[in-house]
Amino acid sequence: MKKPVTLGILGLTLTVLVWILLKPARVEVETSFVEKGPLTETLTIDGYFRSLDRRAISAFADGEIEAIHLKPGEPVRKDQVITRILWDVSHEPLRSPIEGVVSRVWRETAGPVRRGDPLIEIVDPRKLEIVAEILTTDASRVRKGQNATVRGFGSKTALRARVERLSRAAFVKVSALGVDEERTEVILEPLDAVSSLAPWTGNLFHAEISIETARVKHAMKVPIGALIRESGEWSVFVVNDGRARKRPVARGIDDGHWAEILEGLTGAERIILYPEDRVREGIRIKIVEPPSRK
Repeated sequence: MKKPVTLGILGLTLTVLVWILLKPARVEVETSFVEKGPLTETLTIDGYFRSLDRRAISAFADGEIEAIHLKPGEPVRKDQVITRILWDVSHEPLRSPIEGVVSRVWRETAGPVRRGDPLIEIVDPRKLEIVAEILTTDASRVRKGQNATVRGFGSKTALRARVERLSRAAFVKVSALGVDEERTEVILEPLDAVSSLAPWTGNLFHAEISIETARVKHAMKVPIGALIRESGEWSVFVVNDGRARKRPVARGIDDGHWAEILEGLTGAERIILYPEDRVREGIRIKIVEPPSRK
């Protein structure tokens, strides 16, 4: 009688061992809780400052001009003589209509000119607007009156600005990768004194622009790293009784770090961050602390 009992115990032991060996190991995951709070979406693009006062000086008559010795970047005073033109047996001075700096010189050498020939351009670097050339696919997110922040290249100081107008005329521009991109122009008005960014500003100086395109005061949000996209649909994995459960969600705006969840979560869930391929519906998980990011 002992032999069958022994065999039964041995069989049960083997069954348990096989179950333990074949039982899938728990997948280690990092997690985060769903949060609620303000969320702001921004469109960050490169742009440039542009003078609101640009004056092109042209020849007012057929004649002969003296050489123009000014170079781009040189300051000029209002009424300063730029060159002289000989016409109708008299030398008439061409003067700068504003105080500013030379932006372009079309004609340096002395010699004959025709009426209307452009000679030099002078701009006022103190009166500036901000220009961004955005992709037309992003244009639907930009509207007049939206707030923005602007930084001059190398400046840590932020300049407050506001979208003044959006051009409805598109143009094609070749990207740094050699791709034709359809873009349109957005003009922003500074709300702070541009001089606060000096010397990082001036006509055609580089600008780093962040336009606030949307804001939600009380958003339900999750880290972007928790979101999964499959066949155009968004989902997250939530933790439920030590297992991963896939939950379809509807996504709203994001700020590059957090994404708004419109549907699919209650706000009390614990979600899995950066789910790897082994994380699937019903898999057993082990929650680990994220590595230190000092």
